[in-house]
Amino acid sequence: MKTAMEFIREIYWNIGHGPGTLVPMHLFAALALVVLVFGFVRRLKIYQPLARWGEMMRTMLLQTKVLRVRGPELAHAMFFSGFFVLFLGTGLIVIQADFTDLSFDYVFLKGAVYEPFSMSLDLAGMFAIIMLLGLLVRRWAARPEGLETKVDDAIMHWLLLAILLTGFVVEGARMTVTELGTPLAQWSPVGLVIARGFSGTNPELLLALQRGLWWFRLALAMLFISLIPLSKFRHILTTSANYFFADRGPVGQLISLDLENEETERSGAAKKTDLSWKDLFDAGASTTCPHCFNTLSKDYRGLGLDCQVQSHPEFLAELITQGRLALGGQLFACTYHDSFYLGRHNGIYDPPRELIKAAGGKIVEMTRSRDQAFCCSAGGGRILAKEKPGTRINIKRVEMAVATGTNQLLSNCPFCLAMCAKTASRVRMSKRACGHVISPKCWRNDSIK
Repeated sequence: MKTAMEFIREIYWNIGHGPGTLVPMHLFAALALVVLVFGFVRRLKIYQPLARWGEMMRTMLLQTKVLRVRGPELAHAMFFSGFFVLFLGTGLIVIQADFTDLSFDYVFLKGAVYEPFSMSLDLAGMFAIIMLLGLLVRRWAARPEGLETKVDDAIMHWLLLAILLTGFVVEGARMTVTELGTPLAQWSPVGLVIARGFSGTNPELLLALQRGLWWFRLALAMLFISLIPLSKFRHILTTSANYFFADRGPVGQLISLDLENEETERSGAAKKTDLSWKDLFDAGASTTCPHCFNTLSKDYRGLGLDCQVQSHPEFLAELITQGRLALGGQLFACTYHDSFYLGRHNGIYDPPRELIKAAGGKIVEMTRSRDQAFCCSAGGGRILAKEKPGTRINIKRVEMAVATGTNQLLSNCPFCLAMCAKTASRVRMSKRACGHVISPKCWRNDSIK
C-alpha cells in the first residue's frame, strides 16, 4: 500500500498510462523483437545450437576474454557494465509499471529501494556515456592501425550515444516538474543537473519536450535493436553464443581422417557447405616444433598412441629447475615471439621465457605477446600462401620486434623463424630458436648432469 511518507516516482509521468501509450509502445517493442529474431533465425539454420550456459554467462558478464587486452578493451568492458546496469534497471521498471502495479497494485521501486536504484542508474548512464565517447574518439580521431571502421559502426555508435543522452534529457524534464526542490532529487545527480538547467522553462513547452523526446527515444531504442543482426553489433549475441557452443575438447586437436575408406570422395572441406555449423559460426563471431608437440600430445591419442610428451622449452626449463642444467654467459637483449601452437593452443608461455632468462637473456616484450601474440600461422599453411592485399604477416611481426629496440628475435617454432627470416635479415635482426640460445653454453660448460 502506498503511503504519503514514502518517496515514489510516477512512471510514465506526462506520457499517460492507458491504452494510448501501452498498446503502441508494446507493439513497437514486439515488432523490433520480431525483426531481431527473424534476423538471427536466418543464421541459426546453419548454426544448429548446443548448450554451454555457465561459460557463456561468465565470459559475457565478467568480460573475461575482453579484459585480457589492456587499453580500449577495458573501456569496452566498462561501457558494457554501465549499459548492462541500465538494461536491468529498465527491465525492473517495465515489470513494475506494466505488470505488478497494473495487476496486483504492488510497487517495489519505492522508498529505500528506489533511492539507491535511481542513483545506480544515473551513475551507470553517465559512466556508459564517458566510455562510449572515449571509444568514439579512438575510432574516428585516433584511428589506430588495424581498426576497421564502416558505416554501420557510425550508425550504431551514434544511436547508442543518442539513446543515452536523450534518456537524461527526458529524466531532467520530468524532474523539473516532479522532483526539483525535494530530497528525492539528490538520488538522480545527472538528472538533477539537467533539471536545474530547465528551471524557469515554460511548463507547456517542457511537457511537450518531455513527451516528444520520450517517444523519440523509444523509436531510437527499437531501431537499435532491429539493426543488431544487420551490423557487427550482432557480436553482442553471437560472441556470447560462441562461448555457449564452445568445444570442450583439447584446443587445437585435429579430426582423424579415415584414409582407408575407399568410398570417401574427398577429405577436408572444399567448399562452404563442407564446413561444420561451428566453423561457420566461428567465422561470424579467431618437440622443438610446436605443431609436432600439439599433434603428438593430442591427435595421436585418438589413434591409440598414448605417451608422455613435453615441448623442448618445458623439458629444458625443468632441467634448470632440477639443477641438472647450469647456464651462464654474457647478458644479451632480445624479444620473444609466442607461436600459436605452443602458446594459445597449449598455454605454454613461461617455460620459454624462463629458459631465455637462465641463459642470460633480457626479454623486451612486443606490443602483442602471450595469448595476444601475432603469429604468422606458417604451420597452418600460411608459409605456402602468396598474400597480395595489405602487408604480409611476417613483415608486421618483425616490425613489432624491431620496435622493441633489441636486435635478436627468439622463438620456439621453426616455421615462425622461417617466415620471419627474410624480413629479419633486411633489418639486420638475428633470429634464433630458444634451444639454440643455450646450446653453445651447454657444450662450453659441460653443464648437463
